[in-house]
Order: sequence, then C-alpha cells, then structure tokens
Amino acid sequence: MPLLEVRRNGFHPHEKMLYMPEIQPNNTLFYDLMNKSKTWSLDIDSEEFAKQMDREDPLKDFRKRFHYPKKMYLTN
Repeated sequence: MPLLEVRRNGFHPHEKMLYMPEIQPNNTLFYDLMNKSKTWSLDIDSEEFAKQMDREDPLKDFRKRFHYPKKMYLTN
C-alpha cells in the first residue's frame, strides 16, 4: 500500500516524519488533513494526494476565472 508522507513546513532533518496510508476522499482523515494543512502549513509529498486535493477543492471553479501566467521570471 502506498504511503503518504506528511510533515510540517520548516521540518528539521532530525525530526521524525509522519507516515500514513494513502487515504480516500470520502475518508474522515482526508478532510482532517485538508483542514490541518490550512492551519499547520503541512508539506504533503504525494503527487496522487495533491491531485486528489485539487479535485476536492471547493474554490477551483472560482480560481478558473482568473488568468495566471504559466511561467514567471523575476529579474533584478
């Protein structure tokens, strides 16, 4: 079973990481992680989970109304 690696931003290399099984969108843990990630500033290292969160994003349609540049170059 694939694992989901969850850690707080600013993670120190000597701290332990939290591993949990990959979760489904209808799972309570999924919604808990979505809410905690907003307040805890979590890094979630799983492309599948990131795609899953994008599918469940309630503001996705709202953001489609705006144009965001595909590439952004900062110059001095």
